[in-house]
Amino acid sequence: MSYRQWLKKESSHISENKLVDSKYLFCIFCNLDSFSNLQIKLFINSLKAQTYNYWQCIIFTSEFSSGKLPFIFKQINSDGRFLLCEPGKQPIDYISEFSSDSYLMCVRSPYVCANRMLSACNNELSTENDIQIVYFDDDLIDLKNRRSNPDFKPDWNLDLLLNQNYIGQSVFFSKKLFNSESKCSNLNLLFSWPILLNISEQLDKSNCLHITSVLGHEIRENKEHSSSIIDSLKSSLLSYFSKLDAEFEIDVQNETARLYWNIAEEPLVSLIIPTYNGYEITKQAIDSILNKSNYSNFEILLVDNNSDCAKSLNYFDKLEKHKKVTVLRYPHPFNYSAINNFAVKYAKGSVIGLINNDVEVINGEWLEEMVSHVIRKDIGCVGAKLYYPNNTIQHAGVIIGLGGCAGHSHKFYARASSGFKNRLQVVQNYSAVTAACLLVRKNVFEEAGGLNEKDLTVAFNDVDFCLKVESLGYRNLWTPYAELYHHESISRGFDTTPEKRARADKELAYMQSKWHTLDYKDPAYNKNLTIHHEDFSIGRN
Repeated sequence: MSYRQWLKKESSHISENKLVDSKYLFCIFCNLDSFSNLQIKLFINSLKAQTYNYWQCIIFTSEFSSGKLPFIFKQINSDGRFLLCEPGKQPIDYISEFSSDSYLMCVRSPYVCANRMLSACNNELSTENDIQIVYFDDDLIDLKNRRSNPDFKPDWNLDLLLNQNYIGQSVFFSKKLFNSESKCSNLNLLFSWPILLNISEQLDKSNCLHITSVLGHEIRENKEHSSSIIDSLKSSLLSYFSKLDAEFEIDVQNETARLYWNIAEEPLVSLIIPTYNGYEITKQAIDSILNKSNYSNFEILLVDNNSDCAKSLNYFDKLEKHKKVTVLRYPHPFNYSAINNFAVKYAKGSVIGLINNDVEVINGEWLEEMVSHVIRKDIGCVGAKLYYPNNTIQHAGVIIGLGGCAGHSHKFYARASSGFKNRLQVVQNYSAVTAACLLVRKNVFEEAGGLNEKDLTVAFNDVDFCLKVESLGYRNLWTPYAELYHHESISRGFDTTPEKRARADKELAYMQSKWHTLDYKDPAYNKNLTIHHEDFSIGRN
């Protein structure tokens, strides 16, 4: 579906705008330095057109843009809800004047508010919940009112926020966040990312309200930030990132980061690789792990499940002599969950790696990258970026609800693609990741009860496991910096026989019953995106 079609459909679902009862005061701070006169007019008019009247706008301009003041006064036209700030004052200086149930938004680049923006925020807020931030989807708009490039955002996604300002300036902050003891009390209120980062430790999904409607419109004529804005933003970001147990690189212009989490003590990682015959692909997988991995503190547990190929068996015998490899025998019918649960009992490492025998390591930092995340105490499962042999995406995180159960993010995108809103290039949280290459701490694996060997012998056991881990309070994570090829399903084939199809149908039914995947609203996704494809396209849902 094109965005133009989506807009037409969306407009038919929006009821007639009506004034709603006032519950909250919304305060918009706006620095108009980068706005042209036409952009100023569009912004001010969009506030005047709000269907919710309990708001105030405080306008900031520097001495260099003082020539705009007559035009600004003309646009305000004595509307008492607009206030021009006093010289030398900053947004933070005005916060104490607002009531405790106020919400504050900061606009620093050309912006237009949808006329129902404030009424939608007011209606969604509940006095029963401690909502600290309210954010919403937005898009681009030009000076002829043509809209494009919608940003359909995920719900609260802490690791995505650490690596990318995915929320942007379409966010209201609770006034409560800016008390005298707050980490934000000395921050420049015009920059949302440092504020979000500084309060992130005290937030969880229950404190964050994400409205999946396009309520803001960015005017992207001025793509480059001024040097003064860059310097101020950089200072705020450095102050935050310097406190993390990580090395970092920051792209201030694009508001993205790359974190290199420190590994104080390298834990032993037990890489479990089940196989049935498959000499060529298994050897390729193990050779690539042994020869390409920069991280060296690992063991490989190769689990032979009824192999009968002489060449494969001979290879396994030779592997047993390798100091990093242990060969286990599992002489029972194939049950992926049971095989891995069995192998975990023999694992010496504090970190478990579930690895398919048909993967191939690409970059040497893959294991070090995954370990650096999995040892973080709030992280559960960690997944990798997997490619088909033709260099298209096979796995970049799992989205629950696609195709009636679960599907892979950005499937078939080109390897070099940045993905939807750059999401193929940054670390982030997903509800699940594939066990073709998955790391988890052994104690977390055991806490979650391992893989479900009764109901999910072949498919969806990894998705089920990740959801169990998530339900325990851990965040599952996907990183684009661990790259491997995945020669998918070569060794076991596909579900083509009646027996295999019956088993697959039964496992699908289990997931739909257990996790309600038919109507699952994945927080790492957005309801405006399709559930019928794995490409982040706009949906007809």
